[in-house]
Amino acid sequence: MIRPKTIVSFALSFIAAAMLATSVAQAEVPAMMSYQGRLQDSQGAPLDGTFDMIFAIYDVATEGTALWTETQSVAVNEGHFIVLLGSVESLPADLFSAQVRYLGVTIGADPEMS
Repeated sequence: MIRPKTIVSFALSFIAAAMLATSVAQAEVPAMMSYQGRLQDSQGAPLDGTFDMIFAIYDVATEGTALWTETQSVAVNEGHFIVLLGSVESLPADLFSAQVRYLGVTIGADPEMS
């Protein structure tokens, strides 16, 4: 027979371990981050092909300084694409030290999307 005191002790140990694992997981910056999007022309038709895309992460929404950038050649199928940010240029360890960051995306020679 398991004593109630043992169950409470086990439960507290489990909760403490879970909290520790969560705090460690939240403190780590991912080596890469998945991002997906949809690319369409000015009439709304989905695009197909391979496009050079520049991804940048900023500290403010407009007229900020890019904290990180990378360029990827991205395959787009029926307008959909998926990339791993950080697969070309590593994400800095302190990139997400603030709660808010902004992603800018540039396709080819067009200006960055807003």
